Amino acid sequence: MNAEFCIVLIGMYAKCGFLNGAEQVFELLQEKNVMAWTALSVDQHNMAPAKKLT
Repeated sequence: MNAEFCIVLIGMYAKCGFLNGAEQVFELLQEKNVMAWTALSVDQHNMAPAKKLT
């Protein structure tokens, strides 16, 4: 699969709340570049529950 296409799919799956799908697409990438790692980590961070600051 094309790396750019996979990065878009990672973002799409994550924004829809389907992190397992995002991780599966990430695992399909033969060469995991900085953009792929960033897309996955940012999306996982955005899906993490927010902590209340006290």
